[in-house]
Amino acid sequence: MSLGQRNAESELQPQVSQPTGLPLPNDVDWRSIDHALMYKILALPSRIENDNRFISITAERAFPPDYTEFVEERRYRYACMGLHVVSVTQQLRSTYGISE
Repeated sequence: MSLGQRNAESELQPQVSQPTGLPLPNDVDWRSIDHALMYKILALPSRIENDNRFISITAERAFPPDYTEFVEERRYRYACMGLHVVSVTQQLRSTYGISE
């Protein structure tokens, strides 16, 4: 399994850029949404930023050529983020009857 592409120095580098922000609509009355669910949605941009910051710190301390610590941390954090977003999406759909 490939963890990334190698650059000219044979060092691993990410194949996909990190997620940046999450544009949330301005025309939503957030008070109309269940408060716990609203918090989870509104906290997503901050969570993305925090995860990216932690991954960047890990990258600074990882060793070439494979940067194992960075690759593992990035994979773990983005997998957790994906699972969290799926959970929030499912809650939103089931609470408000939104189809997939």
